[in-house]
Amino acid sequence: MNDAEILQAFKQNPDQGMRALISVFTPYLYGLIRPMLQSHSDTDEVLQRVYIHAWKGLMRFRGDSALKTWLHRIALRTTWHFINQEKAHAMGAPEREPEPSNEDLPPSNPQLLLLNALSELPPKQRLIFVLRYFENLPFAELSALTQTTEGNVKAQYHHARTKLERYFLLQH
Repeated sequence: MNDAEILQAFKQNPDQGMRALISVFTPYLYGLIRPMLQSHSDTDEVLQRVYIHAWKGLMRFRGDSALKTWLHRIALRTTWHFINQEKAHAMGAPEREPEPSNEDLPPSNPQLLLLNALSELPPKQRLIFVLRYFENLPFAELSALTQTTEGNVKAQYHHARTKLERYFLLQH
């Protein structure tokens, strides 16, 4: 389905339109969000929040951008808010059940190596690296998203690259 069809379905039957939107955009949004978070369950939680925001805002969607672009922005803001919320609640919060281990997967799996390497980065560096390297977001936009200076964003990106390079050098 294209954007116009999804929006038309949503106007006629919001449940059906939302199911269409979820069906079309979940793979993309999951792929965007997952590298920035520690677990599949966190990713699922953020994805649910993204769809709640989309549900609330879809009737006001003007179509100035593609649905994918609009959802992309919602996903970035929601992920950043989640990371900050998790950091704030880290002290004194009950421990969460650990995610299933990836140890059964072959160690040469490049996606697994990348996810493991990214999980070693602090949340802010991980977010900045993923959005800059994979999504090619400009430093100015990353600065606005993280509410830090552009210089700080560039430094965080450089530190993340250095840590990842070191991680991969130690793996071989």
